[in-house]
Amino acid sequence: LLTLCFMNAFAQRSCGSLEPLKKNDPVLSEKLEAQEAEIQNWILSHGNEKTRSIITIPVVVHVVHNGEPVGTGTNIGDPQIYSQLAIMNEMFRLKNTDTLPGTHPFGPLQADCQIEFCLAQQDEFGNPTTGIERINGGQSDWTRAQLEATLQPATIWNRDLYLNLWTAKFGGSNSGLTGYGQMPSAGPATTDGVVISYSGFGNVGNVLPPFQYGKSCAHDIGHWLGLHHISFGTMYCEDLVADTPPAMYQNYGCPAFPHNPNNSCGAGANGEMFMNYMDYVDDACMVMFTHGQAARMNAVLGTVRSSLLTSPGCSATTTSVNDHAGSGGIVIYPNPSSGEFQVQSSKFKVSSLDIYDVYGKLVYEKTANSNQVRVNLAGAKGVYLLRINNNTSITKPIVIQ
Repeated sequence: LLTLCFMNAFAQRSCGSLEPLKKNDPVLSEKLEAQEAEIQNWILSHGNEKTRSIITIPVVVHVVHNGEPVGTGTNIGDPQIYSQLAIMNEMFRLKNTDTLPGTHPFGPLQADCQIEFCLAQQDEFGNPTTGIERINGGQSDWTRAQLEATLQPATIWNRDLYLNLWTAKFGGSNSGLTGYGQMPSAGPATTDGVVISYSGFGNVGNVLPPFQYGKSCAHDIGHWLGLHHISFGTMYCEDLVADTPPAMYQNYGCPAFPHNPNNSCGAGANGEMFMNYMDYVDDACMVMFTHGQAARMNAVLGTVRSSLLTSPGCSATTTSVNDHAGSGGIVIYPNPSSGEFQVQSSKFKVSSLDIYDVYGKLVYEKTANSNQVRVNLAGAKGVYLLRINNNTSITKPIVIQ
């Protein structure tokens, strides 16, 4: 259900969809079928017409690094992040310079999706932000399992208000990943976003070919907005979008046009739309979404992800972190910190604190009976989970640099 995109030793994009697993979970299958019906009803009601103003989605970029100076290695610099946001806005608004010419058979199918992205200007608690969080994870690389089990849940902002993007170096059994995106309702709220390899994010800085043009984000944000691969797996031939020609298999590299014409799935003489962002080709050959794909993404934003339409994330704020009580009446400041920080509760007295590292090991505990508790974890480094106890427990992520 999570769609994973990874490159092998030959720098070839390769994706393994876990979509068939829903067949083994009847509850999830029923939920996704009901969601699909809602999406299709929205499309039938609205079609491909422009029914509202351009949608702007607030984005927070979580840069996962291992203590490198900013701009070095996995701690990618701000210019690399800015370049990716610019590329996203070009791709989703059909402003990229490598669009197909109007004379190309697929040229008229290229769509302005009427979706834009901004780096968040206020966080989920109303505090000013740059939309960029730098997280020293305390290790050089990550498997997908580690990211999903610990780091993503510890650092995610409210998924109903923001698109969470993480950049990281993949390692271990996932050393070839280029990224992965979570389909709507197809996974837990704590991992609902997109993870991209630091070397495939943006088009300047620490990028590597053949994924050096920032196109992986279009692919995986497409998944996050409800799009399937154009082949929907292996020889499924169907992606639930009418204007993408049926594709038999994933396409790689940069095929010549027409590719695989008159295939057994039913593509015509023009063959498969390998240049679509939802295929597996190199960045240099990905250039388009279709009108049908645009309608599907807008349907997801009109239904299952509709809370994003009223997110205040793109609006500037002058609120200070010390002025806002945050979720559950809890404020942790400063966060990130050097290891010394305060926990303040406006609603109850904190009876005790427990702090765990990303592997679930208890590293700190303190008994208290106060609305304000000071913590000193000097010498620690990385992402931690702070559990604040009273009659109930509230868990908050903290970052120590």
